[in-house]
Amino acid sequence: MFVINDDLSIYVTRGDAVFFSVTCEDDGVPSVFQAGDVVRFTVYGKKNAENVVLQKDFPVVSATEDVEVYLSESETKIGGVISKPTDYWYEVELNPFTDPKTIIGYDEDGAKVFKLFPEGRDLTEEEPDITEDDIPVVDKELDMTSLRPVQNQAIARAVAKLDGAVKENKNKILNELRSGNRKTMPKVYRPFVYPDGFNGAYKPVAVYWDGEHFTTDFNKADWMYSGGTTYYVSVGGSYLNDGLSREKPVQLYQAITRAADGDTIVITEGVYSIGDLPLSEYNLARNVNIMGEGKAVLAPGSRIWDDFVKDSTSGLWKAAHPLPVRVLSLDNFDITLVAASSVATCASTPCSYYHDGTNLYINTAYNPNNRLLILHETTGFVCNNTADCRLYMENITIIGGASNFHTSKSPKHKLEVILNNCNFLYGLFERAAVRFAGGNALLVNCKALYSHDDGFGYVAYNTDSEYVETNFMEIGCVGANNGLLANVDNKNGSTAHSGIKGIRVNGLYYNNFGGNVADVQEGTQSVNLGCEAYDSAAENTSQGFGLQQAGTTMWLYNCKAHGNNADLVAYGNTTAYTHDCTFDYVAGGGKIVEID
Repeated sequence: MFVINDDLSIYVTRGDAVFFSVTCEDDGVPSVFQAGDVVRFTVYGKKNAENVVLQKDFPVVSATEDVEVYLSESETKIGGVISKPTDYWYEVELNPFTDPKTIIGYDEDGAKVFKLFPEGRDLTEEEPDITEDDIPVVDKELDMTSLRPVQNQAIARAVAKLDGAVKENKNKILNELRSGNRKTMPKVYRPFVYPDGFNGAYKPVAVYWDGEHFTTDFNKADWMYSGGTTYYVSVGGSYLNDGLSREKPVQLYQAITRAADGDTIVITEGVYSIGDLPLSEYNLARNVNIMGEGKAVLAPGSRIWDDFVKDSTSGLWKAAHPLPVRVLSLDNFDITLVAASSVATCASTPCSYYHDGTNLYINTAYNPNNRLLILHETTGFVCNNTADCRLYMENITIIGGASNFHTSKSPKHKLEVILNNCNFLYGLFERAAVRFAGGNALLVNCKALYSHDDGFGYVAYNTDSEYVETNFMEIGCVGANNGLLANVDNKNGSTAHSGIKGIRVNGLYYNNFGGNVADVQEGTQSVNLGCEAYDSAAENTSQGFGLQQAGTTMWLYNCKAHGNNADLVAYGNTTAYTHDCTFDYVAGGGKIVEID
């Protein structure tokens, strides 16, 4: 049982599930969580924020005013068995890695208490009094509770409003109780059992399912290295420094070269252009962490110019610079300047640029000096492993390059990459923004946006055309707005090739110039759990989920697709197994089989 009190304290019996909804308000007006947001629930030691005993992320897959927080029975078994109530503190945070904001936490009223009661003990001690209005009359609807008034109190408290932070859903739940329909009541999450026939061996994170929703037990502490040396990288870092302090930072190349197994590389906040990234291809031979602080942006091959002057003839900003591939606003990477066809067109088109072979012209309403990120052709951030190694990367944004992030695995060595809360923007050429050519890939809450090609792409051949096994698992990832400048509408939000096996959980894929999720080629298999694919930007291949070549197999559980010409397409000699999915229209000559 669990109780949420008026002071936002949470009382829970050790080993019982916790379920509530979180909302935000801005001056009394409900805020909307956006796709890609992450709500984090953290429990830590009383008066010791460094002692994190439970931490769980809840990715937002589509716009909503409330986010459901669920802790399973095993997750509330914090520490060892207890004989008396134990106090912890907790907080609820929005976007902890990108733009952290505290929703519930320490404030003028003090810390928010998470009190854990011994197993098998009712929450009667130290529980505030409740009024008759707080106790729903559910005896007729739920005979099982009629002889257990404490359970009635727990139900009342569980649906109580969290003042200004947790949306009141009391009426909805009580109505469900009265109607006898308990579909929206908290359910028990149990381990998801992968279907027979799925041959993927890489299942790095356990998945849980309540029959409708999916969650995982991903905890970054299981994947990060600890105890090693920390090297600091900053804009303006020098190879003359030792990198062992923030005051003496090095460049990324020196940090990767010097790091030993178990070391951590901290990339401090800033935009790292070509002067700070003389190399973008790295040979990895160690097990390391690469951690970004604040807004840490790697932009290989880019320039930030400060020498534009007003051209008296055109009225545009002008400087002698090479032809760019893309021009972005440093203030907001979602804003790109349009390529104009002439000086005159540029002058009449706000937020545009033009290159005449020598000079770069800019039309912005502001002085562009040190305000634009100008992208040029480069290889991107490439990881080649020369030994067995594992890379953990967190809170990094990579912009530009043929692929933003690209592995090319050696067939002689093992490679595993964990990407957590990373963004990959504006891959420039005919490769996916995130391209794995070999190795095991675990991606959590990552975004692949605005690529010239695919968002997330997985192939089984490295850059030397050698076969390398590739497996992947995406959790809460977003692949969107990819391929919009391409000439061929076969650009996907996420795609697997070459017989690869992969898993997608709670993914969001939309507005890609092709099938939003598309798997191809003989032997390729994917299990897709709670994913949504909508509003393909393509004309001929406007698909939500697509099985595009013979021999491909997909399993789709509780997936949704809409706004596409066809929400699920199974081409000839492919098989899609679906369970409780929502599709407006399905097509193709392959098999589409509904399963239990």
